[in-house]
Amino acid sequence: MKVSTPPSRHRHALPETIPAGLARAARSKSSRTALIDSEGTISFGDFAAACRGAQAQLSDLSVPSRVAVLAENGVPFAAASFAVMCAGHVLAPIDPRMGTEDLRRSLTKLTPSMIFVQPGLHTARQESERFADSTGARVVNLDMCAVRQWLARGNIQPLPPDFRKTSPRDTAAVFGTSGTSGVAAAVLHTHNSLCASAGALQLQHRAYFGRSPLTFVRRASRLAVRYRRRILRVALGDEVWMTPISLSAIAGFSILVQCMLTGRTLVTMSRFHPRTAMQMIVRHRVTTLAATPTLIELMLRLRDFETYDTSSLLVVGLGGSLASASLIGRAQVAFGCAVAVGYGSTELGGGVLATDLLDALEPPGPAAGRPFPGVEVRVLDDAGHVAPADVQGELACKAPGMMQAYLGDGPRVIDTDGWLHTGDVAMMDAAGRVRVLGRKDDVMIRAGRKIHPAEIEDCISAVNGIRECAVVGKRNQSGDEIIVAFVCRDSGKVSATEIMAACREQLAPQKVPGMVRFVETLPRTLDGKVRRNVLRRQAALAAQANDNPQ
Repeated sequence: MKVSTPPSRHRHALPETIPAGLARAARSKSSRTALIDSEGTISFGDFAAACRGAQAQLSDLSVPSRVAVLAENGVPFAAASFAVMCAGHVLAPIDPRMGTEDLRRSLTKLTPSMIFVQPGLHTARQESERFADSTGARVVNLDMCAVRQWLARGNIQPLPPDFRKTSPRDTAAVFGTSGTSGVAAAVLHTHNSLCASAGALQLQHRAYFGRSPLTFVRRASRLAVRYRRRILRVALGDEVWMTPISLSAIAGFSILVQCMLTGRTLVTMSRFHPRTAMQMIVRHRVTTLAATPTLIELMLRLRDFETYDTSSLLVVGLGGSLASASLIGRAQVAFGCAVAVGYGSTELGGGVLATDLLDALEPPGPAAGRPFPGVEVRVLDDAGHVAPADVQGELACKAPGMMQAYLGDGPRVIDTDGWLHTGDVAMMDAAGRVRVLGRKDDVMIRAGRKIHPAEIEDCISAVNGIRECAVVGKRNQSGDEIIVAFVCRDSGKVSATEIMAACREQLAPQKVPGMVRFVETLPRTLDGKVRRNVLRRQAALAAQANDNPQ
Protein backbone atom coordinates (compact mmCIF):
# COMPACT_ATOMS: atom_id res chain seq x y z
CA MET A 1 0.00 0.00 0.00
CA LYS A 2 1.33 3.44 -0.84
CA VAL A 3 0.26 7.06 -0.60
CA SER A 4 1.95 9.51 -2.95
CA THR A 5 1.48 13.25 -2.72
CA PRO A 6 3.59 14.89 -5.43
CA PRO A 7 5.83 17.53 -3.84
CA SER A 8 5.15 19.93 -6.71
CA ARG A 9 1.56 20.30 -5.50
CA HIS A 10 2.67 21.32 -2.02
CA ARG A 11 5.34 24.01 -2.16
CA HIS A 12 5.92 25.85 1.07
CA ALA A 13 6.66 29.58 1.08
CA LEU A 14 9.76 29.47 3.26
CA PRO A 15 13.22 30.48 1.99
CA GLU A 16 15.70 27.69 1.28
CA THR A 17 18.40 28.70 3.77
CA ILE A 18 18.37 29.37 7.51
CA PRO A 19 19.80 32.94 7.29
CA ALA A 20 17.33 33.93 4.58
CA GLY A 21 14.44 32.53 6.59
CA LEU A 22 15.53 34.25 9.79
CA ALA A 23 16.04 37.58 7.99
CA ARG A 24 12.53 37.39 6.56
CA ALA A 25 10.97 36.59 9.94
CA ALA A 26 12.92 39.45 11.55
CA ARG A 27 11.62 41.89 8.94
CA SER A 28 7.98 40.83 9.09
CA LYS A 29 7.74 40.02 12.83
CA SER A 30 10.45 42.29 14.27
CA SER A 31 8.64 43.22 17.50
CA ARG A 32 6.87 39.89 18.04
CA THR A 33 8.21 37.66 20.81
CA ALA A 34 10.31 34.89 19.29
CA LEU A 35 11.45 32.92 22.32
CA ILE A 36 10.47 32.64 25.96
CA ASP A 37 12.54 30.79 28.53
CA SER A 38 12.97 30.87 32.30
CA GLU A 39 15.26 33.91 32.07
CA GLY A 40 13.12 36.13 29.86
CA THR A 41 12.08 36.78 26.29
CA ILE A 42 13.60 37.97 23.02
CA SER A 43 11.88 39.40 19.93
CA PHE A 44 12.49 38.25 16.37
CA GLY A 45 14.33 41.50 15.59
CA ASP A 46 16.63 41.15 18.58
CA PHE A 47 17.15 37.44 17.95
CA ALA A 48 18.40 38.15 14.43
CA ALA A 49 20.60 40.98 15.74
CA ALA A 50 22.13 38.66 18.37
CA CYS A 51 22.93 36.13 15.63
CA ARG A 52 24.68 38.91 13.69
CA GLY A 53 26.60 39.99 16.75
CA ALA A 54 27.85 36.46 17.41
CA GLN A 55 29.75 36.45 14.11
CA ALA A 56 32.80 38.05 15.72
CA GLN A 57 33.41 34.89 17.77
CA LEU A 58 33.13 32.76 14.66
CA SER A 59 35.14 34.94 12.30
CA ASP A 60 38.49 33.19 12.80
CA LEU A 61 37.12 29.77 11.83
CA SER A 62 37.58 28.47 8.31
CA VAL A 63 34.25 27.99 6.52
CA PRO A 64 32.75 25.51 6.97
CA SER A 65 33.81 24.33 10.43
CA ARG A 66 31.83 22.21 12.86
CA VAL A 67 30.75 24.08 15.97
CA ALA A 68 29.27 22.19 18.91
CA VAL A 69 26.65 23.68 21.23
CA LEU A 70 26.22 22.10 24.67
CA ALA A 71 23.44 23.95 26.43
CA GLU A 72 20.00 23.38 27.87
CA ASN A 73 16.89 24.63 26.09
CA GLY A 74 16.65 28.40 26.01
CA VAL A 75 17.53 31.61 24.21
CA PRO A 76 21.34 31.08 24.42
CA PHE A 77 21.12 27.65 22.77
CA ALA A 78 18.88 28.96 19.99
CA ALA A 79 20.96 32.11 19.35
CA ALA A 80 24.26 30.23 19.19
CA SER A 81 22.77 27.53 16.94
CA PHE A 82 21.33 29.98 14.42
CA ALA A 83 24.47 32.14 14.52
CA VAL A 84 26.58 29.11 13.59
CA MET A 85 24.36 28.18 10.64
CA CYS A 86 24.00 31.78 9.46
CA ALA A 87 27.80 32.11 9.36
CA GLY A 88 28.07 29.14 7.00
CA HIS A 89 29.38 26.74 9.63
CA VAL A 90 27.95 23.32 10.56
CA LEU A 91 26.03 23.19 13.83
CA ALA A 92 26.62 20.14 16.05
CA PRO A 93 24.11 20.28 18.93
CA ILE A 94 24.99 17.88 21.74
CA ASP A 95 22.70 17.09 24.66
CA PRO A 96 24.60 18.24 27.77
CA ARG A 97 22.74 15.71 29.94
CA MET A 98 24.79 12.88 28.42
CA GLY A 99 27.12 10.89 30.64
CA THR A 100 30.89 11.22 30.45
CA GLU A 101 31.46 8.38 27.97
CA ASP A 102 28.65 9.45 25.63
CA LEU A 103 29.90 13.05 25.62
CA ARG A 104 33.43 11.87 24.90
CA ARG A 105 32.27 9.67 22.00
CA SER A 106 30.12 12.47 20.55
CA LEU A 107 32.90 15.05 20.62
CA THR A 108 35.37 12.58 19.12
CA LYS A 109 32.98 11.68 16.30
CA LEU A 110 31.92 15.26 15.52
CA THR A 111 35.42 16.83 15.90
CA PRO A 112 34.23 20.44 16.42
CA SER A 113 36.62 23.37 16.00
CA MET A 114 34.70 25.40 18.58
CA ILE A 115 32.46 24.38 21.49
CA PHE A 116 29.86 26.63 23.10
CA VAL A 117 29.21 25.42 26.66
CA GLN A 118 26.66 26.67 29.15
CA PRO A 119 28.22 27.54 32.54
CA GLY A 120 27.22 25.25 35.40
CA LEU A 121 27.16 22.09 33.29
CA HIS A 122 30.22 20.58 34.92
CA THR A 123 30.45 17.28 33.04
CA ALA A 124 29.90 19.01 29.69
CA ARG A 125 32.53 21.63 30.53
CA GLN A 126 35.03 19.04 31.75
CA GLU A 127 34.71 16.86 28.65
CA SER A 128 34.79 19.88 26.32
CA GLU A 129 38.01 21.15 27.87
CA ARG A 130 39.51 17.66 27.78
CA PHE A 131 38.69 17.46 24.06
CA ALA A 132 40.04 20.98 23.47
CA ASP A 133 43.32 20.18 25.20
CA SER A 134 43.95 17.30 22.79
CA THR A 135 42.69 18.93 19.59
CA GLY A 136 43.14 22.68 19.91
CA ALA A 137 39.39 23.38 19.74
CA ARG A 138 38.20 26.58 21.42
CA VAL A 139 35.72 26.45 24.33
CA VAL A 140 33.39 29.47 24.72
CA ASN A 141 30.93 30.32 27.51
CA LEU A 142 27.29 30.44 26.42
CA ASP A 143 24.71 32.20 28.61
CA MET A 144 22.32 35.18 28.53
CA CYS A 145 25.22 37.52 29.27
CA ALA A 146 26.86 36.39 26.02
CA VAL A 147 23.57 36.83 24.13
CA ARG A 148 23.22 40.41 25.45
CA GLN A 149 26.74 41.19 24.26
CA TRP A 150 25.95 39.73 20.84
CA LEU A 151 22.76 41.79 20.70
CA ALA A 152 24.59 45.03 21.51
CA ARG A 153 27.17 44.28 18.82
CA GLY A 154 24.59 43.15 16.29
CA ASN A 155 22.57 46.36 16.62
CA ILE A 156 25.50 48.54 15.53
CA GLN A 157 27.08 46.50 12.75
CA PRO A 158 25.86 45.63 9.23
CA LEU A 159 24.90 42.14 8.14
CA PRO A 160 28.12 40.09 7.73
CA PRO A 161 28.87 38.90 4.18
CA ASP A 162 28.84 35.25 5.29
CA PHE A 163 25.17 35.60 6.15
CA ARG A 164 24.39 36.00 2.45
CA LYS A 165 26.68 33.37 0.94
CA THR A 166 24.92 30.26 2.25
CA SER A 167 23.65 27.85 -0.41
CA PRO A 168 20.58 25.63 0.08
CA ARG A 169 22.82 22.61 -0.58
CA ASP A 170 25.37 23.56 2.09
CA THR A 171 25.49 21.37 5.20
CA ALA A 172 23.77 23.22 8.05
CA ALA A 173 23.82 20.79 10.98
CA VAL A 174 24.67 17.30 12.17
CA PHE A 175 22.41 15.48 14.64
CA GLY A 176 22.92 12.33 16.65
CA THR A 177 20.28 9.59 16.48
CA SER A 178 18.74 8.24 19.69
CA GLY A 179 20.58 4.92 19.51
CA THR A 180 17.83 2.81 21.10
CA SER A 181 19.54 -0.31 19.73
CA GLY A 182 22.75 0.74 21.44
CA VAL A 183 24.47 2.31 18.41
CA ALA A 184 24.00 6.02 17.59
CA ALA A 185 24.77 7.59 14.22
CA ALA A 186 25.42 11.19 13.13
CA VAL A 187 23.09 12.55 10.44
CA LEU A 188 23.94 15.51 8.19
CA HIS A 189 21.26 17.99 7.09
CA THR A 190 21.48 20.82 4.58
CA HIS A 191 19.92 24.26 4.86
CA ASN A 192 17.34 23.19 2.32
CA SER A 193 16.37 20.02 4.20
CA LEU A 194 15.88 21.88 7.50
CA CYS A 195 13.85 24.62 5.80
CA ALA A 196 11.84 22.10 3.77
CA SER A 197 11.03 20.11 6.92
CA ALA A 198 9.83 23.32 8.60
CA GLY A 199 7.82 24.13 5.51
CA ALA A 200 6.18 20.69 5.50
CA LEU A 201 5.16 21.19 9.14
CA GLN A 202 3.73 24.59 8.22
CA LEU A 203 1.74 23.08 5.35
CA GLN A 204 0.48 20.32 7.64
CA HIS A 205 -0.68 22.96 10.10
CA ARG A 206 -2.57 24.76 7.32
CA ALA A 207 -4.05 21.49 6.09
CA TYR A 208 -5.77 21.04 9.45
CA PHE A 209 -8.16 23.78 8.38
CA GLY A 210 -8.43 22.95 4.70
CA ARG A 211 -7.47 24.85 1.57
CA SER A 212 -10.74 26.16 0.17
CA PRO A 213 -13.04 28.49 2.13
CA LEU A 214 -15.80 25.88 2.02
CA THR A 215 -13.52 23.17 3.42
CA PHE A 216 -12.30 25.55 6.09
CA VAL A 217 -15.85 26.40 7.17
CA ARG A 218 -16.86 22.74 7.33
CA ARG A 219 -13.83 21.69 9.32
CA ALA A 220 -13.76 24.73 11.57
CA SER A 221 -17.46 24.39 12.37
CA ARG A 222 -17.01 20.79 13.50
CA LEU A 223 -13.96 21.66 15.60
CA ALA A 224 -15.56 24.83 16.97
CA VAL A 225 -18.32 22.80 18.61
CA ARG A 226 -15.70 21.46 20.99
CA TYR A 227 -12.86 23.98 20.91
CA ARG A 228 -14.74 27.28 20.46
CA ARG A 229 -12.49 30.32 20.92
CA ARG A 230 -9.29 28.30 20.62
CA ILE A 231 -9.93 27.78 16.90
CA LEU A 232 -10.49 31.50 16.36
CA ARG A 233 -7.26 32.43 18.14
CA VAL A 234 -5.18 30.07 16.01
CA ALA A 235 -6.99 31.08 12.81
CA LEU A 236 -6.05 34.72 13.53
CA GLY A 237 -2.39 33.75 13.86
CA ASP A 238 -2.09 34.36 17.60
CA GLU A 239 -0.13 31.17 18.20
CA VAL A 240 2.21 30.27 21.03
CA TRP A 241 4.05 26.95 20.78
CA MET A 242 5.82 25.17 23.60
CA THR A 243 8.12 22.17 23.75
CA PRO A 244 10.04 20.62 26.64
CA ILE A 245 11.76 18.25 24.17
CA SER A 246 15.52 18.78 23.99
CA LEU A 247 16.33 21.24 21.21
CA SER A 248 19.55 19.32 20.54
CA ALA A 249 17.44 16.45 19.13
CA ILE A 250 15.82 16.70 15.71
CA ALA A 251 12.33 16.46 17.25
CA GLY A 252 12.89 19.63 19.26
CA PHE A 253 15.15 21.40 16.78
CA SER A 254 12.66 21.07 13.91
CA ILE A 255 10.07 22.85 16.07
CA LEU A 256 12.59 25.60 16.86
CA VAL A 257 13.37 26.08 13.15
CA GLN A 258 9.69 26.06 12.20
CA CYS A 259 8.82 28.72 14.79
CA MET A 260 11.83 30.94 14.01
CA LEU A 261 11.17 30.87 10.25
CA THR A 262 7.39 31.31 10.40
CA GLY A 263 7.20 33.97 13.12
CA ARG A 264 5.57 31.87 15.83
CA THR A 265 6.41 32.36 19.50
CA LEU A 266 8.15 29.38 21.12
CA VAL A 267 8.22 28.70 24.85
CA THR A 268 11.08 26.50 26.07
CA MET A 269 12.22 25.23 29.44
CA SER A 270 15.79 24.43 30.45
CA ARG A 271 14.89 21.39 32.51
CA PHE A 272 11.60 19.58 32.44
CA HIS A 273 9.41 19.40 35.51
CA PRO A 274 5.71 18.61 35.02
CA ARG A 275 4.56 21.35 37.40
CA THR A 276 6.80 23.97 35.76
CA ALA A 277 5.48 22.91 32.35
CA MET A 278 1.88 23.35 33.47
CA GLN A 279 2.67 26.77 34.95
CA MET A 280 4.24 27.92 31.68
CA ILE A 281 1.22 26.75 29.67
CA VAL A 282 -1.03 28.86 31.89
CA ARG A 283 1.27 31.90 32.10
CA HIS A 284 1.98 32.18 28.37
CA ARG A 285 -1.42 30.95 27.09
CA VAL A 286 0.18 28.21 25.00
CA THR A 287 -1.87 27.04 22.00
CA THR A 288 0.27 24.09 20.83
CA LEU A 289 2.23 21.78 23.14
CA ALA A 290 4.69 19.36 21.51
CA ALA A 291 6.05 16.67 23.82
CA THR A 292 6.94 13.00 24.08
CA PRO A 293 4.45 10.49 25.52
CA THR A 294 6.67 10.12 28.59
CA LEU A 295 6.56 13.84 29.40
CA ILE A 296 2.79 14.02 28.92
CA GLU A 297 2.37 11.01 31.22
CA LEU A 298 4.34 12.79 33.94
CA MET A 299 2.17 15.90 33.57
CA LEU A 300 -1.04 13.88 33.79
CA ARG A 301 0.15 12.30 37.04
CA LEU A 302 0.25 15.65 38.87
CA ARG A 303 -2.23 15.44 41.74
CA ASP A 304 -3.27 19.06 41.27
CA PHE A 305 -3.50 18.83 37.45
CA GLU A 306 -7.12 20.01 37.42
CA THR A 307 -6.19 23.29 39.10
CA TYR A 308 -4.31 24.47 35.99
CA ASP A 309 -6.15 26.39 33.28
CA THR A 310 -5.38 24.67 29.97
CA SER A 311 -8.19 26.38 28.06
CA SER A 312 -5.71 28.06 25.68
CA LEU A 313 -4.53 24.71 24.27
CA LEU A 314 -5.84 23.61 20.90
CA VAL A 315 -3.38 20.80 20.22
CA VAL A 316 -1.14 18.52 22.22
CA GLY A 317 1.28 16.92 19.78
CA LEU A 318 2.82 13.57 20.74
CA GLY A 319 6.00 12.34 19.08
CA GLY A 320 9.42 10.86 19.68
CA SER A 321 8.08 7.42 20.64
CA LEU A 322 4.90 5.36 20.35
CA ALA A 323 1.83 6.58 22.22
CA SER A 324 -0.76 4.12 23.54
CA ALA A 325 -4.49 4.57 22.91
CA SER A 326 -4.91 4.83 26.68
CA LEU A 327 -2.56 7.80 26.93
CA ILE A 328 -4.13 9.54 23.92
CA GLY A 329 -7.59 9.23 25.47
CA ARG A 330 -6.51 10.41 28.92
CA ALA A 331 -4.65 13.39 27.43
CA GLN A 332 -7.71 14.42 25.39
CA VAL A 333 -9.89 14.41 28.48
CA ALA A 334 -7.39 16.03 30.86
CA PHE A 335 -6.15 18.83 28.60
CA GLY A 336 -9.55 19.30 26.98
CA CYS A 337 -8.06 19.66 23.52
CA ALA A 338 -7.14 17.69 20.42
CA VAL A 339 -4.23 15.23 20.62
CA ALA A 340 -2.28 14.82 17.38
CA VAL A 341 0.16 11.92 17.19
CA GLY A 342 3.16 12.35 14.88
CA TYR A 343 5.93 10.22 13.45
CA GLY A 344 9.33 11.21 12.16
CA SER A 345 13.04 10.51 12.49
CA THR A 346 16.41 12.21 12.45
CA GLU A 347 17.05 10.89 8.94
CA LEU A 348 13.73 12.31 7.69
CA GLY A 349 14.45 15.73 9.19
CA GLY A 350 11.59 15.62 11.68
CA GLY A 351 7.92 14.77 11.34
CA VAL A 352 6.38 13.25 8.21
CA LEU A 353 3.13 11.69 9.51
CA ALA A 354 0.44 13.00 11.85
CA THR A 355 -3.12 12.32 12.88
CA ASP A 356 -5.74 14.91 11.99
CA LEU A 357 -7.46 17.29 14.42
CA LEU A 358 -10.76 15.75 13.40
CA ASP A 359 -9.46 12.33 14.52
CA ALA A 360 -9.59 13.69 18.06
CA LEU A 361 -13.39 13.91 17.75
CA GLU A 362 -13.57 10.12 17.47
CA PRO A 363 -13.00 7.57 20.29
CA PRO A 364 -9.23 7.14 20.77
CA GLY A 365 -7.65 4.11 19.20
CA PRO A 366 -4.23 3.10 17.90
CA ALA A 367 -2.66 6.19 16.37
CA ALA A 368 -2.78 6.19 12.56
CA GLY A 369 -1.55 9.28 10.76
CA ARG A 370 -1.46 10.55 7.21
CA PRO A 371 1.58 11.94 5.38
CA PHE A 372 2.41 15.64 5.58
CA PRO A 373 1.83 17.55 2.34
CA GLY A 374 4.67 16.77 -0.05
CA VAL A 375 5.56 13.49 1.70
CA GLU A 376 5.24 10.09 0.02
CA VAL A 377 5.05 6.85 1.98
CA ARG A 378 5.01 3.13 1.19
CA VAL A 379 4.78 -0.04 3.24
CA LEU A 380 7.06 -2.71 1.78
CA ASP A 381 7.02 -6.48 2.30
CA ASP A 382 10.12 -8.62 2.88
CA ALA A 383 10.74 -8.81 -0.86
CA GLY A 384 10.68 -5.02 -1.21
CA HIS A 385 7.28 -4.93 -2.94
CA VAL A 386 4.45 -2.65 -1.89
CA ALA A 387 2.39 -4.48 0.72
CA PRO A 388 -1.42 -4.70 0.50
CA ALA A 389 -3.62 -2.65 2.83
CA ASP A 390 -3.58 -3.68 6.50
CA VAL A 391 -0.48 -5.84 6.05
CA GLN A 392 2.64 -5.16 8.11
CA GLY A 393 5.88 -4.20 6.40
CA GLU A 394 8.74 -1.74 6.50
CA LEU A 395 7.86 1.94 6.19
CA ALA A 396 9.64 3.77 3.37
CA CYS A 397 9.37 7.52 2.80
CA LYS A 398 10.27 10.32 0.45
CA ALA A 399 10.23 13.64 2.27
CA PRO A 400 11.44 17.15 1.44
CA GLY A 401 13.50 17.24 4.64
CA MET A 402 15.42 14.00 4.11
CA MET A 403 19.01 13.85 5.30
CA GLN A 404 22.06 14.65 3.20
CA ALA A 405 24.13 11.69 4.43
CA TYR A 406 25.57 10.04 7.52
CA LEU A 407 28.77 11.47 8.96
CA GLY A 408 31.41 8.80 8.43
CA ASP A 409 30.23 5.22 8.16
CA GLY A 410 26.52 4.55 8.28
CA PRO A 411 23.96 2.10 6.93
CA ARG A 412 22.68 2.51 3.39
CA VAL A 413 19.08 3.54 4.02
CA ILE A 414 18.20 5.41 0.80
CA ASP A 415 17.66 3.19 -2.25
CA THR A 416 18.41 4.02 -5.87
CA ASP A 417 14.88 5.39 -6.37
CA GLY A 418 15.27 7.85 -3.51
CA TRP A 419 13.15 6.02 -0.92
CA LEU A 420 14.43 6.15 2.66
CA HIS A 421 13.94 2.80 4.38
CA THR A 422 13.15 3.74 7.97
CA GLY A 423 13.66 0.39 9.68
CA ASP A 424 10.24 0.82 11.27
CA VAL A 425 7.35 -1.63 10.93
CA ALA A 426 4.05 -0.11 9.85
CA MET A 427 0.74 -0.92 8.24
CA MET A 428 -1.51 1.24 6.07
CA ASP A 429 -5.27 1.00 5.74
CA ALA A 430 -7.32 1.52 2.59
CA ALA A 431 -7.83 5.20 3.47
CA GLY A 432 -4.07 5.82 3.49
CA ARG A 433 -3.71 6.09 7.26
CA VAL A 434 -0.42 4.70 8.55
CA ARG A 435 0.07 3.06 11.92
CA VAL A 436 3.70 2.72 13.00
CA LEU A 437 4.26 -0.33 15.19
CA GLY A 438 7.93 0.12 16.09
CA ARG A 439 11.39 -0.97 14.98
CA LYS A 440 12.05 -4.01 12.77
CA ASP A 441 14.63 -5.07 15.35
CA ASP A 442 11.83 -5.32 17.94
CA VAL A 443 9.81 -7.91 16.01
CA MET A 444 9.53 -11.24 17.83
CA ILE A 445 9.08 -14.69 16.28
CA ARG A 446 6.76 -17.11 18.02
CA ALA A 447 5.04 -20.19 16.61
CA GLY A 448 6.29 -19.11 13.19
CA ARG A 449 4.43 -15.79 13.44
CA LYS A 450 5.92 -12.29 13.49
CA ILE A 451 4.73 -10.40 16.53
CA HIS A 452 5.32 -6.74 17.22
CA PRO A 453 5.26 -5.34 20.77
CA ALA A 454 2.80 -2.49 20.03
CA GLU A 455 -0.38 -4.60 20.07
CA ILE A 456 0.61 -6.35 23.31
CA GLU A 457 1.66 -3.07 24.94
CA ASP A 458 -1.65 -1.43 24.01
CA CYS A 459 -3.52 -4.33 25.60
CA ILE A 460 -1.52 -4.21 28.84
CA SER A 461 -1.64 -0.39 29.06
CA ALA A 462 -5.44 -0.53 28.98
CA VAL A 463 -5.52 -2.55 32.22
CA ASN A 464 -6.61 -0.35 35.11
CA GLY A 465 -3.69 0.56 37.36
CA ILE A 466 -0.97 0.23 34.70
CA ARG A 467 1.13 3.35 34.12
CA GLU A 468 3.23 2.09 31.20
CA CYS A 469 4.83 -1.05 29.86
CA ALA A 470 7.26 -2.40 27.28
CA VAL A 471 7.51 -5.86 25.72
CA VAL A 472 10.61 -7.66 24.43
CA GLY A 473 11.45 -11.18 23.32
CA LYS A 474 13.82 -13.67 24.94
CA ARG A 475 14.84 -16.47 22.56
CA ASN A 476 14.64 -20.00 23.99
CA GLN A 477 16.46 -23.17 22.96
CA SER A 478 13.82 -24.09 20.37
CA GLY A 479 14.32 -20.83 18.49
CA ASP A 480 10.99 -19.34 19.53
CA GLU A 481 10.86 -16.26 21.72
CA ILE A 482 9.36 -15.96 25.17
CA ILE A 483 7.49 -12.67 25.41
CA VAL A 484 8.56 -10.73 28.48
CA ALA A 485 6.47 -7.76 29.62
CA PHE A 486 8.05 -5.07 31.81
CA VAL A 487 5.25 -3.26 33.63
CA CYS A 488 5.13 -0.08 35.71
CA ARG A 489 2.14 0.05 38.06
CA ASP A 490 0.36 3.09 39.45
CA SER A 491 -0.30 1.00 42.53
CA GLY A 492 0.77 -2.41 43.76
CA LYS A 493 -2.69 -3.93 43.35
CA VAL A 494 -2.48 -5.18 39.75
CA SER A 495 -1.09 -8.71 39.60
CA ALA A 496 0.68 -10.61 36.86
CA THR A 497 -2.28 -13.00 36.78
CA GLU A 498 -4.68 -10.15 35.94
CA ILE A 499 -2.41 -8.89 33.19
CA MET A 500 -2.09 -12.36 31.66
CA ALA A 501 -5.86 -12.82 31.85
CA ALA A 502 -6.45 -9.55 29.99
CA CYS A 503 -4.00 -10.61 27.29
CA ARG A 504 -5.59 -14.05 26.91
CA GLU A 505 -8.99 -12.42 26.52
CA GLN A 506 -7.96 -9.95 23.80
CA LEU A 507 -4.93 -11.42 22.03
CA ALA A 508 -4.07 -14.51 20.03
CA PRO A 509 -2.44 -17.26 22.15
CA GLN A 510 1.03 -16.73 20.65
CA LYS A 511 0.93 -13.04 21.71
CA VAL A 512 0.32 -13.69 25.40
CA PRO A 513 3.43 -12.88 27.50
CA GLY A 514 5.22 -15.79 29.11
CA MET A 515 6.67 -13.61 31.84
CA VAL A 516 5.65 -10.35 33.56
CA ARG A 517 8.25 -8.30 35.40
CA PHE A 518 7.19 -5.35 37.57
CA VAL A 519 9.60 -2.41 37.54
CA GLU A 520 9.53 1.15 38.89
CA THR A 521 10.64 2.77 35.62
CA LEU A 522 11.56 1.79 32.07
CA PRO A 523 15.09 2.53 30.83
CA ARG A 524 14.94 5.38 28.34
CA THR A 525 17.16 7.48 26.12
CA LEU A 526 17.51 11.19 26.89
CA ASP A 527 14.68 11.96 24.46
CA GLY A 528 12.30 9.47 26.10
CA LYS A 529 12.51 6.39 23.87
CA VAL A 530 12.48 3.00 25.58
CA ARG A 531 15.89 1.31 25.47
CA ARG A 532 14.77 -2.16 24.47
CA ASN A 533 18.34 -3.41 24.22
CA VAL A 534 18.63 -2.87 27.99
CA LEU A 535 15.31 -4.65 28.59
CA ARG A 536 16.46 -7.61 26.48
CA ARG A 537 19.51 -8.00 28.70
CA GLN A 538 17.30 -7.80 31.79
CA ALA A 539 14.92 -10.39 30.31
CA ALA A 540 17.84 -12.75 29.63
CA LEU A 541 19.08 -12.38 33.22
CA ALA A 542 15.57 -12.95 34.59
CA ALA A 543 15.14 -16.10 32.47
CA GLN A 544 18.57 -17.34 33.58
CA ALA A 545 17.64 -16.78 37.22
CA ASN A 546 14.43 -18.78 36.75
CA ASP A 547 16.39 -21.63 35.14
CA ASN A 548 18.99 -21.62 37.93
CA PRO A 549 17.22 -20.95 41.25
CA GLN A 550 19.47 -20.50 44.29
